[in-house]
Amino acid sequence: SVSKCIKQLKLKTPQYLSHVYIQRKQACYSEYIKDNVDDQTVVCQVDYAQNFGLDNQDQIQSAYWFK
Repeated sequence: SVSKCIKQLKLKTPQYLSHVYIQRKQACYSEYIKDNVDDQTVVCQVDYAQNFGLDNQDQIQSAYWFK
């Protein structure tokens, strides 16, 4: 029902707002780091959002297609 939906949204809103706040702060800091990097620093960004896996860059084609 609509009331159950609204109740669920109210329950989830604080967690979502916290997530958005953290994401925005991290994005701002990431931009700051990239804008202020020197020639002795490496900035590495890794996205673990979707089933991250490390693969060898030089793997042969069959290793890629037969995982």
